[in-house]
Amino acid sequence: MLLIKHHPRQDTNKLIQSLEPYDHSRWMISYLHLFQLCKLSDVVISTWTSGTLNSLAVGKPVIEFWIFGNNNPLWRRSPDGTKTSIYRELGLAIPANTSEELGILLESAINKNDDCWDKQLEAFDTHCGFETNASVKIVNCLLEEVEKKSSGKRNTSYQKKLDELLADQIAYGENLIEKGEIDKALEYFELLGNQNPHDGRVFNNIGVLEYNKGNIDSAIRNFKISLDNNPVYVDAAINIVDVLLAQRKSKEAMKVIIDFLSNSSNKNKEGLFNLSLSRPFSDEQFLQLQQAMQKGSKQTTKKL
Repeated sequence: MLLIKHHPRQDTNKLIQSLEPYDHSRWMISYLHLFQLCKLSDVVISTWTSGTLNSLAVGKPVIEFWIFGNNNPLWRRSPDGTKTSIYRELGLAIPANTSEELGILLESAINKNDDCWDKQLEAFDTHCGFETNASVKIVNCLLEEVEKKSSGKRNTSYQKKLDELLADQIAYGENLIEKGEIDKALEYFELLGNQNPHDGRVFNNIGVLEYNKGNIDSAIRNFKISLDNNPVYVDAAINIVDVLLAQRKSKEAMKVIIDFLSNSSNKNKEGLFNLSLSRPFSDEQFLQLQQAMQKGSKQTTKKL
């Protein structure tokens, strides 16, 4: 599958027309962030763009496929007079000048049978100072500057767009799960988690995927993160209770249920409370559940 990230100033309709002759199941135009697309890919093919740096920042091999088709005097040139780019000169891009070269390099990158790909990452480390989650830090820095300039005023329109984008990204990840691409879905949601560390839905999905892979401790940890971010998120509460009870950790499960019932609205409480009715709790534990349910209802009424 070829994932295509078009340039913001590129005419998408013309791009689609140029792709029409090819099997539609083999390519897809994506609007995800470039970092996310690079992370999802096995190999990145870049034209003469800074996308080369995005690719290397997430540790993916990158091929610069660009044919210098005119005699622009501003083109950079190597000592032998051939046209080149700054990325090639710095060892950041492995060049492909023909479709034949591209095919050979793709096979090499996928099979990792050449040390040029390791040297590429070493060059990135040398020139760019590789740092884990660099993209997240850059985005956070930019958002902080925006917040300073807005003098604390919240841009609801912008926030709405961000929320809609995240919802689309979560739907994309869940679609990967439905297609059975568990490893790719997990890698994708972990990336979303790095970029959205306070979204309960993302970590609930990570928990489900880890559980399905048999990583019980990691599943529980991510369900807890989900609930820490959203204490009234019933899906995460039900999931962690199910896992804890399956591990015979009834006391921990009881604590999750009581905390949830004490803090949640009536709308969210019913699902978890009804689930608890079918669980092998003692009479004393069940009495605790009833008290937590009643306590939560009184608190909700009082606030209204």
